Amino acid sequence: MGASRRLRLSEIRGVFEVVGECGELGHDPLSWGRHLLGGVQRLVGDAVVIVGEFPTTPTAATAFLSLVDTGWTGIGSRATYESWSRFVRAAPPNYHPAASRLLSLPATSRVRSRRQLLADRVWYRLPHYNEWLEPQGVDDALFGFHVIPGGGGLAVSPNRFASQRPFSARHLATMRLLMSELGRHLGKRLSTHRDPIARLSPRLRETLDALLEGDGEKQVALRLGIRTSTVREYVQAIYRHFGVNSRPELMAYFLRRPRREPDA
Repeated sequence: MGASRRLRLSEIRGVFEVVGECGELGHDPLSWGRHLLGGVQRLVGDAVVIVGEFPTTPTAATAFLSLVDTGWTGIGSRATYESWSRFVRAAPPNYHPAASRLLSLPATSRVRSRRQLLADRVWYRLPHYNEWLEPQGVDDALFGFHVIPGGGGLAVSPNRFASQRPFSARHLATMRLLMSELGRHLGKRLSTHRDPIARLSPRLRETLDALLEGDGEKQVALRLGIRTSTVREYVQAIYRHFGVNSRPELMAYFLRRPRREPDA
C-alpha cells in the first residue's frame, strides 16, 4: 500500500477499474493485453504504451510470447517504426538497456522510471536511444514488470514524447499500484499465453465454454451452428489438449483450477 498512499482516491479507483475491465476479457491474454494499452493511457496520460509477455526467466535470450503497443500514429517515420517493431518482436525481453537493469532486480513486482535506471548522461549516448527512439520522438519512460507464476513475466511500459513533460512521481506510484494489482490476478482471472485455455482455437474455446455450462453435444451443435459430428471432433480435441478422457474428468480439471478468480 506504500505507493497508493501518494495517490488520490480517484486515481486508486482508476487503477482498479482498469484491472477490472481487463478481467472481463481475462480468458484471452491478447484481448486483455490490448485493453490494458488504453487503460494505461487513461492512468498516466497520452503516451506510447507497450505491453509484452515472455515465457521464461527475465534474463533468458528469448523473444516475447506476445507484444502489443499503441500511440505511435503520426510520430516519426513509419518505416523507422516498422523497423523498430520488427526488431523488438524478435529481441529478448532485456533488449532495452534500462529494462535490462529492471529485470536484474529480485522483487516479484518492480516499477522504475528510466531516470532511476539510467542517468541522462548515459541514456542520451546509447545506440538504442539514438537509433530507435529519438527518430520516433520518444524519450522518457516508465518500466513495470511482474513475475508470472510458473515462469515468465509481464512487462508494461508507457513512454512519453520528447515534447511532453517527463512522468511524475504520481505516475510512478500509479504504475506501482497497477502492476501490483495485475500481478495478483495473473494466471488466475487474467490468463497468460502459458495457459492451456489461451492456446485453444476460438472454435474450440467456444465448445469448451458450452461444455462447462452443461450443454450436451447436440446443444453445442445448435448453439454454434455446426454438425454434431464436428462437435464430437472438437470435444475429442479438447480432451487431448487437457489430458483427460471424459466429460467428468474435464469438469474435475476445471474444478481444481478455477477459470476466473472471484471479484474482490
